[in-house]
Amino acid sequence: MHEFGPRGVTFVGINSSIGPLENMNEMRLRAAGGRFNFHYLYDTSQLVGRGFGATSTPHIFVLDQKRRIAYTGAFDDNRSESLVKHHFVVNAINDLLADRSVAVPRTRQFGCAISYR
Repeated sequence: MHEFGPRGVTFVGINSSIGPLENMNEMRLRAAGGRFNFHYLYDTSQLVGRGFGATSTPHIFVLDQKRRIAYTGAFDDNRSESLVKHHFVVNAINDLLADRSVAVPRTRQFGCAISYR
């Protein structure tokens, strides 16, 4: 994902989940251990998650230049990196950068369900 930074793409992770492992200190440790190279925010009010309609972690949203959702769903087609055949997010970003409509604008996300209050 490093290749997109020079092209004006910014990544932000937003955690809307609640629970004992969902505080900023715990999330920073997990982010550092996972080599996440993006801004990471905690949605304590859960307004962002609700507003986007996020249902699981992760639930990916790619926004176009006008901040409209151009893609939503899973990051890739498999949790195991060695089994990935379709890079949904990378493909969506490449479509947008090439000034094309996103070929696959929605996929089914998988992960832990977000518990809303």
